[in-house]
Amino acid sequence: MMGTRRNKVLMASSAAALALALMAGGAAAQGVPVGTPGEPQCHGERVSTGNQRVEDIPPLGLEDFRLTPKGRVELLNAFQVDGRTDWTVQDFQERVRASCEAP
Repeated sequence: MMGTRRNKVLMASSAAALALALMAGGAAAQGVPVGTPGEPQCHGERVSTGNQRVEDIPPLGLEDFRLTPKGRVELLNAFQVDGRTDWTVQDFQERVRASCEAP
């Protein structure tokens, strides 16, 4: 019984961390900032970094999942970020652009 509870907590924690990374736009999954808001290359740096990342996502049974814009859209929809399941690549790109605006 304890193992089951522990697995659920670990899965929920993984899902929450991934959702936070996705909500941040193009920030790396570990939370390392990529691209400087206000700088012209911010959007490109964030998307490029995501394209190069490959992650295992146990809550969805995914291994070696590439975090391209299309892949991130799949995750945004799977985790129902902001209560939505209709994210598009354009929505994702707009989200990254918004995260790159100067503070």
